[in-house]
Amino acid sequence: MVSPDLKYYEIDQDGFLGVNYSLAELTTRLQWADVVDGAYLVIDSDGWFYEAEEKDDSDYGYVWLRTDRQNMDIIMMLKEHAHGEQLSSDEFDFCR
Repeated sequence: MVSPDLKYYEIDQDGFLGVNYSLAELTTRLQWADVVDGAYLVIDSDGWFYEAEEKDDSDYGYVWLRTDRQNMDIIMMLKEHAHGEQLSSDEFDFCR
């Protein structure tokens, strides 16, 4: 069951942070062409990382799948930043 307080953080290739309240919200904003090229890192507020998988019968051509990778240290750092804020190069490297 998904926690109602769960957030989804996306970090683009330039280190800008987006905060989303659902995977559906995230999916409506990101194009498959950008996602497939690895331009975004997606992690939820429980520390789980997500990968996009192409799916032709979905509304946007892809779906997000949770991986077995988890890192709570990254979440602690991301919670200190606001939507639209750019991470420092050290923070960005830490997330990657």
